[in-house]
Amino acid sequence: MPVESRQSESDALPTWTLDDWNRALYRHFFAVAPKEIVAPLTRLYVTSEDLRAAAFASLTPEESRTAFIESVKRALGPRSLALDASLRRKQWNPGGPIPPPFLSHLLLTCMVANDLSEELKWTGNFRDRLSCTLGTHSQPLLKRLRPLWEDLARWSVRQNLEGAGCRPLRLPKVPDSGYHCIIGYSIRLAIPSRRDKETLATLLRQHHFDGGEPDLNSVLHVVGASISKFSAEFEDIFREFASGLKSLPSSVLFHTTFWAAVREVALLVVHQPDRDPTSVKTRLELEDDDGQFWLTLTADTEIQSAEIRSLVLPSMRRSPFRFLLTDTDGKSLVEQAFSSAKSDAKLDRVLTGTRVAVADGVLLFEESEDYVHVLSRSFPSSGRLCALVADRLKSSLNRAVEAGGLRPQVSRSSRPGWSEWRGLTAEGLRRVDFTSFPALCGIRSLRRTLPPPEIRIRGGIQFGTGFVALANALPHVEIAGAESVCIEVTGGDWVPLEALEGTEDCWRFGTTLSTGRLLGTHRIVAFSASVPIAERGISFIENAFTTDYKRPQDPSRWLIESTRIDTIPFTEDATQVTVAPELPNPELWQKDAEDRFFLTPGSPVKRAAPLVELTTLLCTRFAAQRGISEGELLQIMKSALGANVSEVWPILRGWVESGMLDVLADARWRARIYFARTPSLVVHRRDARYEAVLTGLVPPFLLERFDKLSAIAGATPVERRSASEAVPPLPRCRSLRLGLLMRLARELNLPPLTEVRPIRDFVASVRSLTEGHTSSLQDSWPVYRHWDWEKRAFKESPSQSAHSGISIRWCRRDDGPDRYKLCRHDSPIWWTRSRTWAILAAFTLAGVPVFSRLPAGVIESRGDSLYLPLPVARFVSWTGPVNPGPVKTDDGRRAYRYTFADDRLRESVLSGLWPAAAASGKKSSPGIARRFAAAIRAGFGPLVPLPVALRRSMFELEDPRSFRTPVLVPATALPELYAILRATTQEEA
Repeated sequence: MPVESRQSESDALPTWTLDDWNRALYRHFFAVAPKEIVAPLTRLYVTSEDLRAAAFASLTPEESRTAFIESVKRALGPRSLALDASLRRKQWNPGGPIPPPFLSHLLLTCMVANDLSEELKWTGNFRDRLSCTLGTHSQPLLKRLRPLWEDLARWSVRQNLEGAGCRPLRLPKVPDSGYHCIIGYSIRLAIPSRRDKETLATLLRQHHFDGGEPDLNSVLHVVGASISKFSAEFEDIFREFASGLKSLPSSVLFHTTFWAAVREVALLVVHQPDRDPTSVKTRLELEDDDGQFWLTLTADTEIQSAEIRSLVLPSMRRSPFRFLLTDTDGKSLVEQAFSSAKSDAKLDRVLTGTRVAVADGVLLFEESEDYVHVLSRSFPSSGRLCALVADRLKSSLNRAVEAGGLRPQVSRSSRPGWSEWRGLTAEGLRRVDFTSFPALCGIRSLRRTLPPPEIRIRGGIQFGTGFVALANALPHVEIAGAESVCIEVTGGDWVPLEALEGTEDCWRFGTTLSTGRLLGTHRIVAFSASVPIAERGISFIENAFTTDYKRPQDPSRWLIESTRIDTIPFTEDATQVTVAPELPNPELWQKDAEDRFFLTPGSPVKRAAPLVELTTLLCTRFAAQRGISEGELLQIMKSALGANVSEVWPILRGWVESGMLDVLADARWRARIYFARTPSLVVHRRDARYEAVLTGLVPPFLLERFDKLSAIAGATPVERRSASEAVPPLPRCRSLRLGLLMRLARELNLPPLTEVRPIRDFVASVRSLTEGHTSSLQDSWPVYRHWDWEKRAFKESPSQSAHSGISIRWCRRDDGPDRYKLCRHDSPIWWTRSRTWAILAAFTLAGVPVFSRLPAGVIESRGDSLYLPLPVARFVSWTGPVNPGPVKTDDGRRAYRYTFADDRLRESVLSGLWPAAAASGKKSSPGIARRFAAAIRAGFGPLVPLPVALRRSMFELEDPRSFRTPVLVPATALPELYAILRATTQEEA
């Protein structure tokens, strides 16, 4: 029977009604996919963890238990549990598909039967325990519960036979008279008994179980040696579990009654968790960046002490662990975790778990759903793993995993005495027999456990707590040990997921499943050996057609590449454009019927399918989340374009230089985050016309509207070209009327028109920038890579580290963006945060040309990160006929190409960056430029386009590097400009 999921209400769990709990508990214990062959329910072992899982709640198990009990109390009022259940029975149709409304009453009795909570330890009497739980003096008429159990069993069997998706309940045999004839079902379904659980807790305490996930081999040894202390029923479930070890997968073994009891006792009884809600949670995170592991210690709460400083991480992180922990000098606390140096009490508590793993010698990291590798304190349940292994264990671990059929990638770590391991999986390690290697048996993270089977959602576009139902960007489902996975979709149907090729435990939504059926909240259930082993709620929303991309919440903490200096705060005008106000003159418009903007059918501009899918995916992602990390974006583009990582880097630079994306460096942390730029129309003059370029990240629907509306308005389309097939060409159109382009921007719901600034406004000499930097070069930043002049790339061991005495050192640490130091004969002379500026400056000081000139205004570079400064590159992209980007040359090598509007503009830009390389042929007259600028500033009234003839004459008199010829000027300034022009002409004559 289809049961509606209530995941959206899990945060309001304390306000749930008993009907809410009935639906949730039925779904958790009974509901399965229709016609699925499942094993019958013979035990109902109800724990606090079951209540939390049933409600998909973010609360703790104890909080979920409290919410459930309070809901029952509210529903009962002054009535007893048995009386209220009987009254509800009268309102229920046993022949219908609706679950019994008294289900929660019956399951509560199973929970009370063997609950080891503090409030019930004082008594073993079932009636007293039930009364204490419900806060009453007594609970009479319990004999009414027996027929309700039998009604439930008959109904579940009938639902199963009808193929409605219900596990049949098989009741145990109970006597027809005596004590257990009344409460027998509750007692015998809730095996093991309270006494058996108390005995088990005592054993685990005596053998010093540490409260983590229990070690399977140790549990079997301890319980097997003391099995005579338990009841016959407990011995049966122990033998049943031991027999299943030979044939059942671990995901099924986890759900056996024996292991559920062991885990509950080990985690909730032996280990008393810190119940202080203000306690700080920490975790060790791993980032695999540029072939090297980087470790950071993070916390979910800010910590300040004599030895700890908290740094707020970027808001784009999905994880609640938003604080990076460092020492008072800004260095990562990870170093102290690997050190034996003493520290204060608070720091000791923070580092305890990490130091235990370091002492063991093997640190296993599993990938979390927020795309971060996190240190696992016990054997991970599923997924890809990374590991740091001490050199003393390297040989033993390598022999063990190779004997198990694994071939990990092992490399030397930058941390002395350790190695980095990649290519491991939890499933592969589970097949390895570590008992044959004494050195590995004591390592906690390698002990064989039965972790809870957990459904994890990988990939997709997360929007709030749900995912966007985009066909080419649906998430994958990861679950270890599942034989089948199903989702309950709209309409109550169950649809099986398909196994993802090339993986062991990943499943995908089938291509025949329409995204419309995914909208809303649904339930995913995984099965193994006819047993539901895991379930999870998932929500989908419709794809949002918007360009309202999320921007940084605190722009002042971000840096972007500039030209006047190497980097500037993002709050400054880094786009190098200026806003053009609207024209009020009505005579500039043509008032005819054909000048209206109506949407008419038309064919969209053809783009390569991978680019369309990639653009749609990125538009949706940037609308849903605040920025994407560089590593994640690289993987997205690599997958969408079918390129390797080395090919993606210049492609990504092409997207940034075309104005589709911004890449920002966090001033407080080593992070580079990409944000989508909102689409806008940028205009400049070309051949006596205004050319408009649609910049920003443009979704397909907006591109189609641009084509239709610009054609209807009478704008002339411009051929779209890009140097790279992987960089979308910028949409362009031209018009003699600036007002038409302004109206086009309004009809497209774009910001007001912006005007490209003249190149002289922001270009700067590379040499002067290098010589003008006076910051201190003395710091403790460790060197990460060196520039290889032969390979033209950063390498760990360069074959040629210096040219003409000039070298570049790439330095990195956690509490700030990367630094690049320029050295002359190994003595530091300058540093920058910009990789582009570091390379440009080094080539300039070494006398090596960066670009080669080609015909038709083209320049090319070869090597890693040999680019124009970002504002200059965007000027070229917006004013030139072709987007910049990577190309493959005739000799098969890769290069990066820029195309200027003409050779004159190319030489003007290069002469600004390298003044000695070129010189302008124009005569400069600073006095004339100042008079022009003063006349424009003194003008008032509406802005009008500068007449073409006047603009051409002004351009012939002034130097492009000393004065900006505007597109718009105040109307009253025109007479003064003509007067200056006439006077200047007469003086020259």
